[in-house]
Amino acid sequence: MVIGMLALAQLLDSLTMLVGLGQPSVMILIRRALAQAVGPDLFLAVLVIGVLAGSAEEIFFRGYMQTRLGERLPPTAAVIVAGACFAVLHSDLLHGVLAFALGLYLGWITELAGSALPAMACHVINNSLFTMLTALWGTLEGFSLNAGLVAVCGLVFTACVVWLRQSDPRRSPVPR
Repeated sequence: MVIGMLALAQLLDSLTMLVGLGQPSVMILIRRALAQAVGPDLFLAVLVIGVLAGSAEEIFFRGYMQTRLGERLPPTAAVIVAGACFAVLHSDLLHGVLAFALGLYLGWITELAGSALPAMACHVINNSLFTMLTALWGTLEGFSLNAGLVAVCGLVFTACVVWLRQSDPRRSPVPR
């Protein structure tokens, strides 16, 4: 689940860079702020962006909202509505679109696991790694690098989804 989340996040990030949308968004402001983070500032950024924001968003959107919506709507509709609300929280259009895609994956994981805890772990790890790697190495730029990352991350994400679907405990075993 975590590997799928990391692959999807990098895939989306690299796609935005390839199509030239990586610069004019809120994400560039976040990256600029993180570029200066070292020592206690980096620790605080990881704590706030990674642990606190990731946990709080998953507790609310998957643990509370999606669960309550799932009592009234089919699971797919609950995932989509919670994902759309998660996207709106992320304010600017590009960040919202990316958050919607990640929210769909996190919602699916929540449905698959029957708990928001795996989605919370995925979100915290993703945000924490993003924060640390951005502070240490900045933005990954360059057409060849991002094109390669799109290809590799697309394959990894697809493999993760296939593996998770096949290992879904809700699936009935195929009779022999």
